[in-house]
Amino acid sequence: MKKSVIVIAVLVLVAAGIVLPAGYFGQVTETTLRERMANMPYGFQMELTDYRRGWFSSTARLEWEPMGGLPMPGLGPQGALPGADAMDLPPAVEMLVSGPIVIDIEIAHGPVFFAVGPGVGLFHARGRVDLEGAASPGDGDPADGHLELYVSSFSGATVDNRLEVPDAAWDFGPMALNVEGVVLEGEWTGPESFQLQRAALGNMDMSVGVAETGLRFAMSDLESSTEFPQGLESGAILAPSQSVSLIGEILVERSEGDAVFRMSGMNAEETASPEEDGTYRVDSDITIESLEVLNREFAPIEIRQTAGGFSEDSLLQLLTALGEGIFDASAAPPAPEDNPQDLSATPPAGPPPAATPPLSRAMQEAIVAMLADGPYTDMNAVLTYKGEHTLRLDLRYAFDREFAPATLEQVNLLGILSGLEYSMDAEIPIAAAEELFGQGIIQMGLMQGLLQPTETTYTVSLALADGMLSINGRPMPIPLGPSPAVPGAAPPG
Repeated sequence: MKKSVIVIAVLVLVAAGIVLPAGYFGQVTETTLRERMANMPYGFQMELTDYRRGWFSSTARLEWEPMGGLPMPGLGPQGALPGADAMDLPPAVEMLVSGPIVIDIEIAHGPVFFAVGPGVGLFHARGRVDLEGAASPGDGDPADGHLELYVSSFSGATVDNRLEVPDAAWDFGPMALNVEGVVLEGEWTGPESFQLQRAALGNMDMSVGVAETGLRFAMSDLESSTEFPQGLESGAILAPSQSVSLIGEILVERSEGDAVFRMSGMNAEETASPEEDGTYRVDSDITIESLEVLNREFAPIEIRQTAGGFSEDSLLQLLTALGEGIFDASAAPPAPEDNPQDLSATPPAGPPPAATPPLSRAMQEAIVAMLADGPYTDMNAVLTYKGEHTLRLDLRYAFDREFAPATLEQVNLLGILSGLEYSMDAEIPIAAAEELFGQGIIQMGLMQGLLQPTETTYTVSLALADGMLSINGRPMPIPLGPSPAVPGAAPPG
């Protein structure tokens, strides 16, 4: 009898240990979700707008605005050029560009749960949004045209999320798109520490144009992983990181099947690190197994690049300017009137109105802010043609921040050129040059002094520094004409 009482007591205590904390786990789950969903990189943040707590499971609603609401050119009033009508978009694409995407999720919380699936831990959540309609919970069999979201945590310290896009096909009229196996993943090790981001794509196939003159673009086996050892703050773009990216193949071909471009076996390693002045530099090392361009094959290819002068503030300012509109709509030429004009009338004096309006003031200010960071790029590329000819290319670009205009009204072309340094040095074996370019282009380059011959190679060297351009060491005038006047601008020094 006593043994039975002990067994029953033990069962009651075990059951209480499982049931009683469930309400508490629901509270912790809500707090954890709010913190983690908000702490994502720019454009991937999700807002927890509704949470209804249950004893063993809860429901929540997330809202996600892709890329922070950044418009896509031609896909809406802000993203379209002034005067251009928005495209007639399929419902799925319209949903992606017209506002926040709503994701309703069901959450099972621990310590032991069965609602979403059997398991143990803090919580496991699954949600689904149908791109053809409204969001719906993740119950039932998967179907085409939806996104699946999974969020889980065993202890609450580390939280994992995964967004899946199943095989899908869209037809946009002159353009058709098919994707397979799209996955985006993220991982946190603390409330304010987004640590790891992964992306994968099985296959993507896009065709543009009609059968006779169209192009096909295909990509397969894309994998990318970025680790942030010090974490990435909410809404941030830059942080110390290490990235590795792999691409199986990229193919561009004409409708009849002729390959225009084919790249196979790309491997890229990239490191982002802060500089002493607060800007960031990115060092990348890229290898490509083979590259075919218009039936000319290069294998292998090695590219090393260092780019810097990027700051968080200027990049965010650029993205904000993109969101407000690239062009100044008020400067667009007026629409033609319904009444026909008198063709015999004298045309108005001055140049005809530009087809494209000028950049918006916000966009111009963003460009000025980026110049103030002193952007620079150094690149070295080595290509092997037909397995025996080595081509070399060295590029350098840098802008001296001391020449950056303080205000938009101080911008002038001569001032920009004074702070710009650019150099390019290229070397190509004579035998490879004859096959790649032909004798006609080579002779023209030799006559104009663009190419310098040696015993085995042709070389070319371009340099721009202190506002002066030189080709192969020979100074060349820059046909600028009079410096464009800017209202309120100081005269060029």
